[in-house]
Amino acid sequence: MNHKSALKKIEETVLTFQTWHMPWKFESYISHHLENDALTLFKNIWKVAADYKNWSKYDLCLGEEITLNLLKERFDLTEIACKQIIKAVVYEWR
Repeated sequence: MNHKSALKKIEETVLTFQTWHMPWKFESYISHHLENDALTLFKNIWKVAADYKNWSKYDLCLGEEITLNLLKERFDLTEIACKQIIKAVVYEWR
């Protein structure tokens, strides 16, 4: 699977997550539905999204903005996919 195909699969999978009343299940849900290159790429995306440096300003809105820009720049993800990933990561930082 090439990079572009892996990104497409990640985005499709991210958008299928519906259990937002249990956001702590997001990462495992996505990981369960991906394999090989897409899974490796998702783990890298998650690592960047959850990086302490993005969230160390004690302002969740600023952390969201920093993370959104990083994900769009580094991984060329759609804004909606980025926002879904960020929504799950924010739960980790609350």
